[in-house]
Amino acid sequence: MNTYEKKLCTAFGERLKKFRKDAGVTQMTVAEACGHSNAQFISNIERGTCWPPMNVLAKMSKLYKVPRYDLLDTFTDYRKKIWAKEMGLKTKTQTA
Repeated sequence: MNTYEKKLCTAFGERLKKFRKDAGVTQMTVAEACGHSNAQFISNIERGTCWPPMNVLAKMSKLYKVPRYDLLDTFTDYRKKIWAKEMGLKTKTQTA
């Protein structure tokens, strides 16, 4: 993961952490709902060391009471910035 992608992954993870905290859900609760026996998996996502798989985002959506499309849109917005940079394109915010 390059520096730019790491920065965006971290920002997305921080957003997920805020959603989780706002919902009053622990990392362990999320991990268990995703089939994991410890919270390290969720911690890694929230710290931006990895992107969450789609099935995990779907479960987070339900636990956090955030519409799936909203979470998917947020995820793809971050990923789209990475893909645009990799393609040498300027994002809309860079051209404004």
